[in-house]
Amino acid sequence: MKQLWFRWVRLLETVEPAESLALCRIMAGIGLMASVSFAWHHETWRLLWLDAAEGGYRTLAELPWLIRLAGGARPGVVPPMMVLAGLCGLALLLGWRARWSAAVGLVLFNSLIRINPHDGSAYDSLLTNQLFLLAWAHSAGTWSLEARLRHGSWGPLTLVPAWPRWVMIVQLVLCYASTGMQKLGATWLPGGELSAVHYILQDPFWRRFDLDLWLPGCLWLTRLATAATWWFEVLAPLLLVALWLRATPKRPGFWRALCHRFDPRVAFAVFGILFHLGLHLLMRIGPFSWIIVSYYPALWAGSEIRGFCELLERNPKRSP
Repeated sequence: MKQLWFRWVRLLETVEPAESLALCRIMAGIGLMASVSFAWHHETWRLLWLDAAEGGYRTLAELPWLIRLAGGARPGVVPPMMVLAGLCGLALLLGWRARWSAAVGLVLFNSLIRINPHDGSAYDSLLTNQLFLLAWAHSAGTWSLEARLRHGSWGPLTLVPAWPRWVMIVQLVLCYASTGMQKLGATWLPGGELSAVHYILQDPFWRRFDLDLWLPGCLWLTRLATAATWWFEVLAPLLLVALWLRATPKRPGFWRALCHRFDPRVAFAVFGILFHLGLHLLMRIGPFSWIIVSYYPALWAGSEIRGFCELLERNPKRSP
């Protein structure tokens, strides 16, 4: 037991360059601003986050403590909180007081999305979980205003604890795996109709465009998209296995050697980004795609991202 405890402590003490967490911080800040801006632009906050007496669609009985303390779900409370949450997102983007900005942004945004129990989405939970991790992480070690003021450089070499990045990877895998495991209908499962995407793209609530003219002729494509989505999500836990194989290069084994020759993270990221880009272009899902992709930089250690950036800087620019 004592040996296990020492291993656990050494694991938590592992440090690495801050570039990976810095990218996650920057993208999370943009995601927070986008989420608040989305509600502001479409004025959904008036319908969802105001009490019926103030113009909302229902009476809001149980309010979050911060909303109650500020005076209730009314126009004099909700918009200022939205503005403050957006400013926290901007502070994260710039890397100014990043941990406090993440913590305050988490409290504000979490209070807003919990005003109405009928309001909720997957990306809200993803964003609040990431803000919670950033409140503990040293994500402003580089590519930040803090780094500029402290070291005189936007990109100094700063070593930070690696564990928040690892937790983000687990969160990403859990999100995909749990989503895939809930797709149990015949329209999703292999051997079934594989018609889920076909039906979703006919739903006027979700689709961005009227696709009825070309959908009948592209049934094979929607079936392929359905199958690819299901397998991608259900097999997501294998990414953790692949990362462990890459972290133990001295051990023998065919799959370990294969994971070092062909980086599975690249295939995962390419498919995931294209998948979420297609979702965003075809469906009205708010900032969901951006928020889940903001976890992707955590797949690479800070040293790998820093090495890639240095490689780009060393390569001479080609003349036109």
